[in-house]
Amino acid sequence: LFLRNALWVIALLSFVELGIFELSMLNILITWMLFSILASLFGFFLIHKYILIKNLLNFDKPMIKKVLIRAMPFYVTGLFIVLIQNIDRFIINSFVDLSSVGIFFFLASLASALLMVVTFGVNVFYGPLAINGFRTKGYEVFITIKRTFLRQTIIFSIISVFFAVILINPVLE
Repeated sequence: LFLRNALWVIALLSFVELGIFELSMLNILITWMLFSILASLFGFFLIHKYILIKNLLNFDKPMIKKVLIRAMPFYVTGLFIVLIQNIDRFIINSFVDLSSVGIFFFLASLASALLMVVTFGVNVFYGPLAINGFRTKGYEVFITIKRTFLRQTIIFSIISVFFAVILINPVLE
């Protein structure tokens, strides 16, 4: 998720700031597409040992039907999540022109990338520590790690906002 949603924005702004290329719709789409492909390849690399090609040829139709029926609530939920994520674009488009909607959602993507950087930057390190501390040493250790986690989140947020303020200038020009 970080590769697909946040890293492309950081790379794009870095390339623009370094003068590697200009900020244009074509360069935005190319960068987004390349990082989506990279995330897909990385995901496939991580799960390749769980994909059994020989089992794909031998379909067990009753089992597939049972799995699809059980998964139906997740499909419906996913459909509504996508609808909720995109409905505001249509609502905003009824008030402003399409290019303004695109700019708005590009900036919203930047904001969500900042949140993802902060969340992943801290959670990757302190999440497993907190879980392990709670399981092995109890609630007191968990609370200590949680306080450190909160302090690190605040520090990481301040640093990220600082860099966002520096990098937003190429976007607004």
